[in-house]
Amino acid sequence: MNYPLLTTLKAAGFTGLAAALERRLTLYKRLKIAYTDYAYLSKEVYSPLKGISWVPVDIYYAEPWGGYPPTSALNACILAKDRGCFTNLICAHCLWKMVGQEVREDPGTMIVGQVEGCEDYFVITAWERGRTLDEMTSEALNDSKEVSKCSGMSG
Repeated sequence: MNYPLLTTLKAAGFTGLAAALERRLTLYKRLKIAYTDYAYLSKEVYSPLKGISWVPVDIYYAEPWGGYPPTSALNACILAKDRGCFTNLICAHCLWKMVGQEVREDPGTMIVGQVEGCEDYFVITAWERGRTLDEMTSEALNDSKEVSKCSGMSG
């Protein structure tokens, strides 16, 4: 971040104050991106809803969730991570979905982003039916063959 006040605070020896200001500015930047570019679920919306399970994406396992994420969901996660505004990505399996401003019962899975310091969840992507492990294996093998053909390798 390039803020003259931060530079001045650090040069004057106010490193603690500079660190606090830098954290606040980082939060502001992340929230600006998140609220501008993603739909969000406020605590008032998700707290009273029944049938929701949350798990961090790094420990996501498809069995209780009805399948693995489609490629479009994976690409949406990559884009969200590249933007750098979320401190955490969470997979939410729920018995409801947002349609406009209305909540409807409908089983599905969504990936939401969190920004540390904010209670809202930001919807990155959602899907109704996941892929099976067999479908993902087949896709991975097909992609591998395409790469081998392009590079002149046999496989």
